[in-house]
Amino acid sequence: MTEMALTDSAGLARAATLVVAHEQHRQARWVDMMTTAGQPEYTSIAAALRRDIDAGVYGPQDPLPSQNQIVQLYGVSPVTAREALRELVRLGAAYARHGKGYFPRLYQRAHVDVEALIETREHADAAVGTLSAPPLVSELMPGITTVLVRRVPAGLTSYYDPSLADVLPEVRAQTPLTRPTDLELLQERGVPLRRARTLLIGRMPTEGEAGRFELLPVTPVLEAATTFTGVDGGVRLIRVSVIPADRSAVRIDWR
Repeated sequence: MTEMALTDSAGLARAATLVVAHEQHRQARWVDMMTTAGQPEYTSIAAALRRDIDAGVYGPQDPLPSQNQIVQLYGVSPVTAREALRELVRLGAAYARHGKGYFPRLYQRAHVDVEALIETREHADAAVGTLSAPPLVSELMPGITTVLVRRVPAGLTSYYDPSLADVLPEVRAQTPLTRPTDLELLQERGVPLRRARTLLIGRMPTEGEAGRFELLPVTPVLEAATTFTGVDGGVRLIRVSVIPADRSAVRIDWR
């Protein structure tokens, strides 16, 4: 890797952080470079940076590599580096701050990539595990820091209050819960839940979502987070689904 000539301590710290981040994602970056073979070189670089953004390498206030840094990191021309940054903006993954560079465009998400965090058997019917609650789930389910997460192949993700697993051990199994459903089983066992509200979040898709839905560039998705409450009014379950905004309709009944 080419060393960058930086004299100020702040610049040196940024360079060190950048080198570490890119070393950690070297393999993923080369996968991106290979899968975009035959396309303009700047799209390969943009895909690699997009992968780092989705992986959380850059926070909301962390600048993306500058044009000069991209030139040195990837060994490309300044024109290619500039086009790579513009491609990120076009994809909705970054934005420019005048005089300060480019920054990741991050969106608060209710769900996490469960399949990437939970070890499941091949061809499992559901991915199941216990994880720290994502920020929005913590907000909707106050006082709960750890949740039981269950995701089915259709893309529906459920976040359970861990205490529900004592009443409904079936949620820990990697098998379908269709008939009876988890809500029906809880009702039978004396823990009825009712649908309380649905929060809709409009955001840009992750790279995986864009591929799964075959979205055109800069097409947003809608994330629907529905809460279910117990008899005490506390949220015990949150279901999250992601749908493409270019082929979905939302109905709102005002009462």
